[in-house]
Amino acid sequence: MIDRTTNQAKVILYYGNRSQLPMQKVTVQLPQQDSFKIQVKPDSKELDANGAFDVKPAQQLRHFFLWQNLTPWKDLMKVKINFVWDQKPRSVVLTIPLTISTFVAPQLLEPPAFIASWQQTSSNEVWATRKIPKPLPVADFKNVLTGPLHLNLIEGVDKNPANVWACGVINGQTLTVRIETKPNMPVFRVTVHSPSKALSDAYIGSVSAVFQTQDA
Repeated sequence: MIDRTTNQAKVILYYGNRSQLPMQKVTVQLPQQDSFKIQVKPDSKELDANGAFDVKPAQQLRHFFLWQNLTPWKDLMKVKINFVWDQKPRSVVLTIPLTISTFVAPQLLEPPAFIASWQQTSSNEVWATRKIPKPLPVADFKNVLTGPLHLNLIEGVDKNPANVWACGVINGQTLTVRIETKPNMPVFRVTVHSPSKALSDAYIGSVSAVFQTQDA
């Protein structure tokens, strides 16, 4: 669940033990970073002094995480689950599907207001050229921008039909975005303007993660 007014995301991990042996001393190792305040609460009343718990055979337990975003970040966060099974220490690294776009909301702007915002924040421009697994039609780019990237499309800014413009807002800060596509080629260029280069760069990280891109 996402609360964009407080920049909070609730994430639940499920531990299901289908083996005949218990998962013992389950703990989570959180990423070392300053971008999030993270609260963790296992769905178990049997915690040891270190906060570890067991998952018995044929049992399923939940692990609750509350992620509160404090500053922009670029890369996907990872958590490490440590436990003992069959008397041997083991670990699993999980990627948490949160990007800065998770906390962005679409913003409605008329083309003149969009252009004004684009120009006002031009000093914080960040751009990147990205490769994607296969060529995509412009319509697919638009669907991603309005879907997982949580932007509002702005029509009438550019006469080139291969370019897509969009905007969103996070913490009262407007993000203006341009996607320049190349017909029949698995590559595109993304440019972001915002009140800070850190935010622009972080949003490009979101675009890269959602499109599963590589550096061009």
